[in-house]
Amino acid sequence: MFGIRSLWRGGLRPVGAILAAVVLVMPGLASAAPLAQTGDDMSHLGMKAGAEFEIHWMSMMIEHHEGAIDMANLALAQAKHQEIKDISANIIRDQQKEINDMTLWLQQWHNTKPITGMMHGGMDMIDRLKNLSGDAFDRDFLILMHEHHRGAVMMAQMVPSRAIHDELKTLAQNIITAQEAEIQLFMQWATTWYNLDLMAEGTMGGGMMGGGLLGMLFAGLFWILLLALLVAVVVWIFNQAQRR
Repeated sequence: MFGIRSLWRGGLRPVGAILAAVVLVMPGLASAAPLAQTGDDMSHLGMKAGAEFEIHWMSMMIEHHEGAIDMANLALAQAKHQEIKDISANIIRDQQKEINDMTLWLQQWHNTKPITGMMHGGMDMIDRLKNLSGDAFDRDFLILMHEHHRGAVMMAQMVPSRAIHDELKTLAQNIITAQEAEIQLFMQWATTWYNLDLMAEGTMGGGMMGGGLLGMLFAGLFWILLLALLVAVVVWIFNQAQRR
């Protein structure tokens, strides 16, 4: 039987060290994934087109809107700044109408109801906000709603090349226009009130879905290194057998 100590000295130590480092950072990467939208959610949509895309996109956007409405309702009761309360009232009004429209279209166009459980991370946002008030609430609300809106914009940008109905394409463009304008307000308020750079604070980082893609990248790296470790073991055993 080949010795474990000689196996370790035979070249597995560097691979093992890298693998251990990846294992240590994986929990942090998981918590840094976008709360509004994961990389899996986006890749799920990216593989669809036509009627299937419309069904899944509207189902996901309905849940996404419901998350925004939940946060906006908290803001009406817990925010400090009237500007946040006013924009939250607008979010509730506009996004509830869009939910109603999409629910109707799903029935009319595809004879189906919204698919549930399509989105991930919404409850994390609510849990983060529900026990806050005043400036603490406003600060985190701006971070989270900014990120949430960027997720909606990214989803809406997928519609023109994949959807069938012009009504849905128009809705997607309206979402982009409205939420990009609100994103600018969130960034302005965060800078003015808290000297806060939302692009740096948000878990999406400098680009949409950056956190989710980063998490996926490191998850892939983990499995590649694990495979490399197994291959190294097999190669070492084979070499030892050849010598004998």
